[in-house]
Amino acid sequence: MGKSSKMERDDLAKMHWRDRWEYEAKREAQNYSKQSEQALLKRVQQGNLGSYFQIWYELGRKGTLENSALVLLEFLQQHPGENYMHHRYHCAGALLKIIYKADSIPTDEARKQIQWDHEGEEVRQRKLLELREIILSMQKEDL
Repeated sequence: MGKSSKMERDDLAKMHWRDRWEYEAKREAQNYSKQSEQALLKRVQQGNLGSYFQIWYELGRKGTLENSALVLLEFLQQHPGENYMHHRYHCAGALLKIIYKADSIPTDEARKQIQWDHEGEEVRQRKLLELREIILSMQKEDL
């Protein structure tokens, strides 16, 4: 191990947790920024989501209605519960950003309904099915 990597490791160990989080998130974001939309979607499908939620921000930037929307929707449908609460929050943000780029529909109410399960998981899943129909109709319009 070189001297510089030991120094970096020591410096990271001394950082305040928030500074460390931001440092690591930036590194993760830089890694994802070099990957294609397809490579990022493959990571999502494999459950390789990273540790700092940056995959969702990058998909919000790069994602397209044609390629990303249904993959992100599927993630939201298949990952209920507290273990995925933060990933759902960021995934829904990316999905709604993609939809908004494609159609400029208002997404604030949809965000509340699909990110959280405050009204129960059954209601959240029903809203996701409604959103699926909107996405499919938007995709047909683009053909």
